[in-house]
Amino acid sequence: MKSKLKVWNKEVFGDLNKKINEARMQVTRLDCKGEDSDLTMEEVLQRKELLATWHHYAHQKESLLLQKSRTQWLQEGDANTRFFHACINQRMKINEIYFKTLNPTEFEMLIEPFSLQEVKAAVWDCENTKSPGPDGFNFYFIKDFWDIMQADFMSFFTDFHDHGRLVKGANNSFIVLIPKKDSPQRVEDY
Repeated sequence: MKSKLKVWNKEVFGDLNKKINEARMQVTRLDCKGEDSDLTMEEVLQRKELLATWHHYAHQKESLLLQKSRTQWLQEGDANTRFFHACINQRMKINEIYFKTLNPTEFEMLIEPFSLQEVKAAVWDCENTKSPGPDGFNFYFIKDFWDIMQADFMSFFTDFHDHGRLVKGANNSFIVLIPKKDSPQRVEDY
């Protein structure tokens, strides 16, 4: 029976790794061609079909590996074997969380309001070209105009400390995709 199943598997599914690699290589070939020149409509459709094929075979492989792992678990899992104990120990390592006990001084530091020196040190630790928000002002600007802006920064951090929440909109971001080509078809075309 086992040999018949192997023959059936080879006839129906074939070598999944080989099929996945072939589809991936063909998609990569079309991607490289698309970087040098625009793909024809036929090539765009072919790429789309190859991606679907690649994902289909990858899903089949994932399903097969999942079934194999279940088979191994059924054969060895609850039998108090080395495999069973390895699975349990791995799960315990994943679930393990370490908490350090704080001494009273450390605890007091956590609930103290932010000091001007602490906020300034945090700002100065940031790279000058980084921008903390959608307004586009980078840290070089903030550092250069710190004397004017420090009161606003301290107000922000004091409000956060007192109320435990950020000002509405403080964590908003804007993303704009600017096309590099006339008719963008992929993310790389932006």
